[in-house]
Amino acid sequence: FESVPSCEPLEGLADRLPAAALNTGAPADDAPAAPRPGPVLVELGLPKSSAGGPVQFLFQGDFGPQHGLEELIRAWARVDPRRAVLILRGADSSFKARCTALADKLGLLQKSVFFPAAAAEGELLAVATEADVGIVPYRPDNINRRLSCPSELSQYMLARLAVLSDDLDYVKTLIDQY
Repeated sequence: FESVPSCEPLEGLADRLPAAALNTGAPADDAPAAPRPGPVLVELGLPKSSAGGPVQFLFQGDFGPQHGLEELIRAWARVDPRRAVLILRGADSSFKARCTALADKLGLLQKSVFFPAAAAEGELLAVATEADVGIVPYRPDNINRRLSCPSELSQYMLARLAVLSDDLDYVKTLIDQY
């Protein structure tokens, strides 16, 4: 049997990212930067971390009970909102509503935990460049998740984010390597 990792295609990358995000130290090409959506933190009314704002931790993906999001929100109650914020971005679902209600119950909603609207597929990479850290919080409680290669991992890496992940075998291999 063979497997193919789920990842962000490199084809057309220059069209989906700002030119600065593509700077690898090699001579710049003359390709124009594609228009970008507004910065996530500006959308949330917060200054970027590079301007003294809080460090932005981003999860973008499907909201599901095995993705560790409820645990992440509960743990976020111990984080100083002046220093770090958690942005949970994904399509609306009953589980996303449950996570939003949990953040509200803990007094975190719109203070240190935010749920902006889902980004269109073609905007996911550009939106990720506005964060500081990408999170892969999936619980490693079954072989499918333990060996998974979530598509958001490639988006975070292409956006040059630091990556914070649960102990997932394949994800850990990439984090250790890069």
